Amino acid sequence: MTSRKISLSLVVAIVLITILFLLSKSFESTRITTESQIIINGKIITVEIADDPDERKRGLMFREFLPPDHGMIFVFDREDIYSFWMMNVEFSLDIIWISNDGTVVHIERSVPTCSWNCPSYAPTAPAKYVLEMESGFAEDINLRKGSFAEISLLE
Repeated sequence: MTSRKISLSLVVAIVLITILFLLSKSFESTRITTESQIIINGKIITVEIADDPDERKRGLMFREFLPPDHGMIFVFDREDIYSFWMMNVEFSLDIIWISNDGTVVHIERSVPTCSWNCPSYAPTAPAKYVLEMESGFAEDINLRKGSFAEISLLE
């Protein structure tokens, strides 16, 4: 009887581990495939475009890294104050809010990873776009509030 309980527990554990593995792989396979290039402070970068609620909700969750000079840009219908958090993002990011005319209105540098009870980060001015890049990007290109991003390629 005891060995039967152990065998059943082992089977249940294997099934649960398999389900968790498949779920994590499904998040990886839902990578946003719409890409474009933008120029920010003179630097050309490739961005994945998150322009619908599901894509914006998923964002960079469960990714292990971003390739060099790659990021994700969140595109909203109108300018507003959009808060972001780092739930299940596995690497530190710079978060950059950009107005409709391409002006950088706020930057959060080196936002740490978080898996539970994550703080929100919000801009000090309305933005239409939010760019997430690997931590250090803003410093590397000397990005400041008031810098310019050419995002017309997204329209």
